[in-house]
Amino acid sequence: MYDMALNGLDPEELLEVAIEEALAGLAEGGIPIGGAIYGPTGELVGRGHNRRVQHNDPSSHGETDAFRNAGRQSTWLDKIFVSTLSPCWYCSGLIYQFGFPTLIIGDDQGRKHESTEWLESNGVEVVQLRSPRLSKMFSPGPSPTRRCGPRTPGGGWRAARASRPGPGQARASPRGGQSPPHGADYRGPGGHDDLRRGQ
Repeated sequence: MYDMALNGLDPEELLEVAIEEALAGLAEGGIPIGGAIYGPTGELVGRGHNRRVQHNDPSSHGETDAFRNAGRQSTWLDKIFVSTLSPCWYCSGLIYQFGFPTLIIGDDQGRKHESTEWLESNGVEVVQLRSPRLSKMFSPGPSPTRRCGPRTPGGGWRAARASRPGPGQARASPRGGQSPPHGADYRGPGGHDDLRRGQ
C-alpha cells in the first residue's frame, strides 16, 4: 500500500524508534512526542524527543530534536520523517522547508491536523498509522505519571493547545490590543517561498 512512498519499508517498524523516544521523553517528565528520520533504504539518520519541559526550550519539539540529531546531510529529499503525533505548524514548516518527501504519523488523534493537510497539498506523502499504543498514550484524562506541559484549569496541556489561535486568527497582545494574525509573515511578498529560493 505504501510502497511508492516508502520503497517497500514497513511504516510500523519505522515508527518503533519514534515511540521509544516518546517514552523516553515521558520518563523524563516531558511531553511524550518522539521523532525519527530514516534514509531511503531504512537506515536510521536521526532520532529525538520533545524536550520543551526538560530544557525550558519552546523550540525543542520531538521533530526538531530528531532533525538536529541527524546533523548535516547532503540532501533531505530522499529521507523519511516519522513522528508519533501530527506535527505542529512549526515542525510542518521544517518538513516542507527541507523537502522531506514522506511523513509517517503514528497517531493523528482521529483527525487530520490542518498542517498535515497543508503538507499533503504541497506534495508530501503522508502515511497515518493510527497506532493503538499511541492512541492510548495520547488519550485524554488525568494520569499521575503524565506531566505534559502547562496546566490550565479544566484541561491540562491539551486545553491550552486547543485554546491557541490558528493561522489567520488574531490573538491578544501582552501590551493590549491585537497582535498580527498567527502565522503572519513579514518576509516579503513571497513569504516563506522567498526563504526556500534563497537557501
